[in-house]
Amino acid sequence: MVVILDVGRTMCLASAGGGARFGDAVKAVTMLLQQKILYGKKDEIGVVLFGTAETKNTLATALGDGEQYQHVTVLHEIGPATVDVLRSVMALDCSVGGATADFIDALVVAMDMIVRKTGKKRYQRRVFLVTDAGSPANASDLQVVVQQFNNMEAHLNVIGIDFQVDGCTPPPDATASQHLRSKVKTDNERLLHKIADNVNGVVIPVSKALELMSYFRSKSVLQRSIFRGRLEISPIYHIAVWSFIKTTKQSFPTLKRISSVSAGSATPGSMQVRQERTLQSLQDPDANVSREEAIKGYKYGKTLVPFSKVDEAALKLSTERCMRMIGFTEASSVQRYHYMGPTEMMVGWPGDTHALTAFSALVRAMAETDRVGIFRYVKTKNSAPKLAVCIPHVKHDLDCLYVQLLPFAENLRSYQFPPMNPTNSATKKAYIPSPEQLVSAAKLITSFDLMTSAVNEDGEQVEDLKPKEVYNPVLQRFYQCVAQRALDPAHPISVVDPAIDKLVKPNERLVSQAAPALEAFAASFPLQKSEAAAKLEQRSYWRDQLQDAARDVTLDSYTGGSGAAGQKTPRRLSRDLAMDLSIEKLIASGVTAVGSVTPVKDFEEMMQRRDVDLVIDAVTQLRKRIMQLINDSIQDTYYGKTLECVVALRKGCVMLFTRLCGRLLQEDEFQQFNTMLQDMRFQFENKTRNKFWQLVVEKGLSLIHNQECVDSPITPKDSAEYLGKPLAAAVVSDMPKAEEPGVEQLFDMIE
Repeated sequence: MVVILDVGRTMCLASAGGGARFGDAVKAVTMLLQQKILYGKKDEIGVVLFGTAETKNTLATALGDGEQYQHVTVLHEIGPATVDVLRSVMALDCSVGGATADFIDALVVAMDMIVRKTGKKRYQRRVFLVTDAGSPANASDLQVVVQQFNNMEAHLNVIGIDFQVDGCTPPPDATASQHLRSKVKTDNERLLHKIADNVNGVVIPVSKALELMSYFRSKSVLQRSIFRGRLEISPIYHIAVWSFIKTTKQSFPTLKRISSVSAGSATPGSMQVRQERTLQSLQDPDANVSREEAIKGYKYGKTLVPFSKVDEAALKLSTERCMRMIGFTEASSVQRYHYMGPTEMMVGWPGDTHALTAFSALVRAMAETDRVGIFRYVKTKNSAPKLAVCIPHVKHDLDCLYVQLLPFAENLRSYQFPPMNPTNSATKKAYIPSPEQLVSAAKLITSFDLMTSAVNEDGEQVEDLKPKEVYNPVLQRFYQCVAQRALDPAHPISVVDPAIDKLVKPNERLVSQAAPALEAFAASFPLQKSEAAAKLEQRSYWRDQLQDAARDVTLDSYTGGSGAAGQKTPRRLSRDLAMDLSIEKLIASGVTAVGSVTPVKDFEEMMQRRDVDLVIDAVTQLRKRIMQLINDSIQDTYYGKTLECVVALRKGCVMLFTRLCGRLLQEDEFQQFNTMLQDMRFQFENKTRNKFWQLVVEKGLSLIHNQECVDSPITPKDSAEYLGKPLAAAVVSDMPKAEEPGVEQLFDMIE
């Protein structure tokens, strides 16, 4: 495909719509290139400019006379559509042109590029010409150009700027030059229409082209048959048929994964991520299991039942490809909500006259009798059989059957709801609508009729939201952002395009027309507060009891306290204990390990447990978890979480010493923290994980000193200077171990 862009003198004039002609032309070419980059990965595209100040094309160079094919420049030879090509087109302005050139010469240059690229190979050849037709054209070679287009089976699409349909008649007070340019423009427009008619092309105004290309369309896929075989009506009556996919669900494109580590390196390379999967044994997790040794297992209750390939082959249903008719039924007996998959289109075998005649007779007979066919459908050998329905569809040039899969009995779910049919005796009186309500509901539905809710260019009421003209707004938004980020990786997320916004918001004209019906519907169905809801609000919940815990919960049964008169004196829980009481803590099981998801929370809960002493385990596990998170972090992914863990560990060690003040602190948790901090500095400072160490320095997480824990040999001055000193000068000697307690000390502890 070759795109020809007019950059001549007249293109810099203002268009009839008020904008610049050149801006509309570049926008049209840009949107066309975006379509090819996103969807036409196999398409190859070239760009030609005519009206440029210089000349650069192979024909002018070969002739060398300086007269033919002048002011025509090949901006890009035919090749894959890339972002670089898109950027070069978007960078164009009026300064590149300003000369007078013949669009016939540009067409000849484009055809020469296509001939040199494709030769006699089978290609779909297309030429897009974007011009205002304001420069004079030499029609002497017109027949040669038309003949060449037809010989190569090429198509010409002309995007006209300020063409006659948009109004280009000069005003009565126009100058002679304006009349002359308008006459040239009018003659050229007629010439372009004539060329397009002779080569099966089309001429469309730029406004219509921009509207059509504003939607990112679905990817064009070569349609291939998914089933070729016989439709078995009976054991002796078969019809050869083909089946194609008619409609299917469009999903998001598959996004590739790239390595963030590779992206941040000096030589990123391809940045591709390769996944390798291994199987391990539950009995020996360190031993790998080959895929040949592994078999499938299915759960039956709590038992895992092995299912080998031999068992699978023996029990698997063996089937043959077929379309075997089961019978015919009335079309009304198969509802649309029974359809279970994408629609297929079945046609008679192309080229087989007898098959086409028999198939057409079958389709027309089904349409006349209002019947559909139910058949057994097996697409490939040994695949699961399906139940399908074929629906007749007759057009003036095509007879076909639409195929839809139907559910089996086990696929149906029968949900029981209270009856609402007024004729049903079991229907509650409150559920029976009044005649006024039925009328208001019918009017509401009629007021939102889409068949006349849109207005075309001629002011006529037409159908709105036609399926062929509506594209998935989520995908449109996704591709819009992809196109912007492809040009500028730092581009912020822009506002929603008006064309997309129009699809997701209600039609204002339709809503305004339906306003009376909406008001009547609301008046027919008044809302009132339910008495059941009012009673429900009076129920008592756990949260209400917990809020009143400080007032209602007593400890008399535990303490045996009594008042002066021999009566029990109620004692309220302390405020801290009452606030700490929650239903989650009442029913939650105790935490016994510091996990990787919420390590700080796990550490704090282990430190607060009173039923079992997990202090040493909590400190040791959090220390190991900190080192693991640092080493497993991809760049700085886990640095924030790890820094929170370091803060929690330091705080926990200090609070633990304070809480055990008056008792002998045997574990020396402060020493574990100080040792870990020194190890971290030795391993990470000015090395691979230096960024994390700098976060520790910025946070001021230094050694625990003796004003925080009296047994610590570190002074506040040493602690304050530790992070600022060089590594060699900041090494702290091993801390002295606590002396073993004597007998007298042990008795003091017991007392």
